[in-house]
Amino acid sequence: MDTIPSLSHIGATHNHMTELTAFVLGRQGREVASRLGIHDVRRYDGPELDQCWESGRTLLLIMAIPAAIRIIAPRLIDKRSDPAVICVDQAAKHVIPLVGSHNGANASCRLIASLIGATPVITTGSDGAAIAALDAFVGFEAIGDVAGLISAMINGAKPKVQNPQNHNLPLTLLQGQGPGDILVTTSKNEASRFLDTANPTSLAVVMIPKRFVAGIGCSSDASTDQVLQVLAKACAQIDLHPLAIKTIATIESRVQHPAIGGLKYRIQGVSAEVLQEIDVPNSSALVKAHVGTASVCEAAALVVGGQGACLVVTKVKNTHATAAIAKEAQHGSLTLCGLGPGSIDLLAPRSAARIMQAQAVLGFSGYLESISQLLGPHQLTESSPIGDEEIRVKRAIELAQAGYQVVLLGSGDPGIYALASLSFEIATQTKGYGQDYDIEVIPGITAGLAASSLLGAPLGHDHCYISLSDLLTPFEAIERRIEAAAVADFVVVFYNPRSQERNWQLDRAIEILAKNRPPTTPIGIVKNAYRVGEKVVLTTINAFDARTVDMTTVVVVGSSQSYIQHNRFITPRGYRWNQN
Repeated sequence: MDTIPSLSHIGATHNHMTELTAFVLGRQGREVASRLGIHDVRRYDGPELDQCWESGRTLLLIMAIPAAIRIIAPRLIDKRSDPAVICVDQAAKHVIPLVGSHNGANASCRLIASLIGATPVITTGSDGAAIAALDAFVGFEAIGDVAGLISAMINGAKPKVQNPQNHNLPLTLLQGQGPGDILVTTSKNEASRFLDTANPTSLAVVMIPKRFVAGIGCSSDASTDQVLQVLAKACAQIDLHPLAIKTIATIESRVQHPAIGGLKYRIQGVSAEVLQEIDVPNSSALVKAHVGTASVCEAAALVVGGQGACLVVTKVKNTHATAAIAKEAQHGSLTLCGLGPGSIDLLAPRSAARIMQAQAVLGFSGYLESISQLLGPHQLTESSPIGDEEIRVKRAIELAQAGYQVVLLGSGDPGIYALASLSFEIATQTKGYGQDYDIEVIPGITAGLAASSLLGAPLGHDHCYISLSDLLTPFEAIERRIEAAAVADFVVVFYNPRSQERNWQLDRAIEILAKNRPPTTPIGIVKNAYRVGEKVVLTTINAFDARTVDMTTVVVVGSSQSYIQHNRFITPRGYRWNQN
């Protein structure tokens, strides 16, 4: 049996709410934090906030803005070192990034707003001008006159871009003939020369791709300075800028060590059992005797670097620490996100996170509009009309093959009458699938489930979904499926039930089902579920009028056991219960 490859290297199990610490003033704040699924919730305390301020975590202040401003103002030092701070009012109506807008606060703001149905309030100049800020691109660190160049770009400048190492550039990076100069490089010496020799008025910026993982091992008595020394030594071997390091990888038992915790990097731990399975050039029996694995720095760098990572610096050491550096493979991804029935608060949080992380988001124009509050100017968005599904999938695969993180949008669930099957069909016949990029499918609430929730419990027993669209399936085949569902006494959910051109098929479907169930069998008609114009109607087979149905409608026909009670459509599961 073939096994499905793990998608852990593209963050399939990552929960963004675990990276938030919330500070509240009372019960209302705790309720908002609970709705967001935040585990680290604390009543405001000055010393505790000071401790979290240095941790690199995103801070969420659930309180009034004046109170939040007074709390954080004395702690603000520099935009490069200050954490991302977001404020949510206690009524959960507005979400406002206060600090660190381009350091994740804007993106987290959009995600939080989507989860609680609030309005994100984004006030940064680049967002207002729909210009991608240079310090907001995921996977890059911008240094130099960043603020000056962003300001010039807001006013129409398109900088000259040099990319001597041929890195994948952000898809929405404005490029032209100036004013402004950008160098894209991971070389520390090239970056220094570029900034040192630039004309003071030239608005020079270096964008550093974060493509490397540094594995670190250290003794129990090591200091942060000693770890930084060995890290600098490793970087110097390949002229690597320290800002090109995306993550510090180490053994789990060292994650909380002060020498590691003091580093201004994202830290990721790996168990000794996993590290022991990695082939490395420099293993050590002494290290294994102490921590249970023959390699920490080299093995950790390769594990966290993910599929296709390779060591570019093997183990270097000083008296208290070791370091190795792995380069991540340029690995793309295609994520299929189901948008659910259309209401932003019914979108899966994982889908919302993937949408915001993506470098490119593709979909039907209506789908893009429905999640517009999650999108930022740093992302490429491409819309295409209904009917261009194959073109859309091929374009998404093309971008993923090139190494970009791509999201393809669909309504409902991506695997039900949507683009998941087409994407896999095309991908498996296309070069690079599984090597250059992977496909992830995130489930969504499909239309049948949305309609069912509004009707009551019509899907309480066996049921099936049948599309009445004969664009891809001959109606003769559809008719046979309806007949089989009728004989089997399934509850039937009809998708694509009726259009202006297809105006007789639904009547025929109801006619077939009526032969096998009583005329009082319930029928639920749900139009625009959880969207503007929502309409829910309960009727029966003998009173059904197909003229009330269109392509935005889902029709649910009950089984012979279904019934209506207190204006609710119920299909019994079969449990026996005592009415007394």
